[in-house]
Amino acid sequence: MASDNEQDQHSIWNGRFKANPKEGKFFLEMIDKLGAQFDGMPIEEIMQTFWGEDRDVLEKLIKKANKREKKEEAKFAVKGMKRAPTANVLFNKDYIELCKKNGVKFELKASTLEYKKLSDKEKAKYQKEAERLKVEYQVEFERLRANAIKNGDFPEDKPKRPLSGFMRYLADVREEITEKYKDVVDRKSVNAQISKDAGEMWNALTDKEKAPYDIAYKKEKEVFDEKLKQWESKETERRKKQTNSVKANSKNQAESADVEIETAGTKATTKEATKEATKEATKEATKEATKEAKKEIVLQTADVDSDVEQPVQKAKPTTKPTTKTTAKTTTKAITKDTTSDTEIDTDADKKQSDSENEQVVVAVAKPKKTVSKPKTVIESDAENDAPPTTQATVKEDSKPAAKAKATAKPKAK
Repeated sequence: MASDNEQDQHSIWNGRFKANPKEGKFFLEMIDKLGAQFDGMPIEEIMQTFWGEDRDVLEKLIKKANKREKKEEAKFAVKGMKRAPTANVLFNKDYIELCKKNGVKFELKASTLEYKKLSDKEKAKYQKEAERLKVEYQVEFERLRANAIKNGDFPEDKPKRPLSGFMRYLADVREEITEKYKDVVDRKSVNAQISKDAGEMWNALTDKEKAPYDIAYKKEKEVFDEKLKQWESKETERRKKQTNSVKANSKNQAESADVEIETAGTKATTKEATKEATKEATKEATKEATKEAKKEIVLQTADVDSDVEQPVQKAKPTTKPTTKTTAKTTTKAITKDTTSDTEIDTDADKKQSDSENEQVVVAVAKPKKTVSKPKTVIESDAENDAPPTTQATVKEDSKPAAKAKATAKPKAK
């Protein structure tokens, strides 16, 4: 078993529970449930380890905190509404402006000292203004509070419980008792001593002496009970309306949220549908445009092919006779001496005209580099009946024919 000193050292949550009694309440509920659930649970050791004091002390602390919380809830407060400033605060505002004007840094301590230096007449100006603002604040506060009570947003003032017979007696004898402790500096101890002395004096009274105080209390208590009953009835009705209003607002907010979600979903769906439709339309348009472009390319290619192929088809019959004529002309020039230069020239002119008709073929086919050899070109043309490749080839063919004539004359003799 741990010693008292060790237990005090291990009461690790003592300060925590005193700062926040709600946690102490949760702690008590937890250990009670543990004790009921598990047999042999060391509840006292847990209390000493985490709290370090008696359970009654923690319960009183929790009860006091609950009363304080209820009082705070019972206070009416307006968001954004500030209390009226005091005379000192009003002076601080003027002192801040004075510091800005003189280029001096404002300090609250210096402002307080300057206010104390003011005369009563100078202070009266700020005190009067502070009192006026306080009255205005109080009037506005009460107006807003009355409206809140009327609308059911805030409860009416709860009837105050009347003073008991002893408290009435204490009010009568307080001054008499206080006179005995006027030299005591610690006023808290004096108040405690006054209550103690008054209790002893009250207990010393007879029933007849106590009767006036008790009768007055009972009369006021009957009125209080009636008022309290009415207040509780009104407060219960108000809380029901407030709860229903909160539920209705929550439902409306939930419906609004659902509508917003549906609207957002509809917008998203519409957006996706529009996007898909646009995509499909673009795809179809691109497909059609590509199809039309292909058709145009095919038509243009057909036109070009027809322009190129027609001369080539006509060139074949034209080329073959030309080649044969060239061969015949050359043979005649060799075997017959009677052939004149005019015939050779005429035959060369025909070749030239035929080659001019074959310019399309010349433009398509590249000239052979062996054109400069006349014999080779003529023999290949004669043997293969191939069309001349270039205009230059045809012109070169006519020259060897003329030379052949000059060579053939001595052979004829």
